[in-house]
Amino acid sequence: MRAGRLLVFALFLAAACAGPVRWEKEGASAAALDQDTKACNQQARLKATEVLAVPPLPEPGMIGAPMRQQDQYALREAREFQHCMQAKGYEAKR
Repeated sequence: MRAGRLLVFALFLAAACAGPVRWEKEGASAAALDQDTKACNQQARLKATEVLAVPPLPEPGMIGAPMRQQDQYALREAREFQHCMQAKGYEAKR
């Protein structure tokens, strides 16, 4: 279990050190960005909860423990948000 927590912590730490992400789209107004961000946040939350109904079982020979469901949810939600913004034509800028 500790290895899974350390991995998630390391991922979040790496993301935090990279600085905040700005989403940009040519010709998009601040109001459009705000609207798209809210829509993608909502969509990401819904998709993340759909997938994580049953926690995965550890596979034979697996080192460490599977990630906690909360950590899986956070990672899934972040990925879904990113995919949604990219699908709307936005690029992540640091």
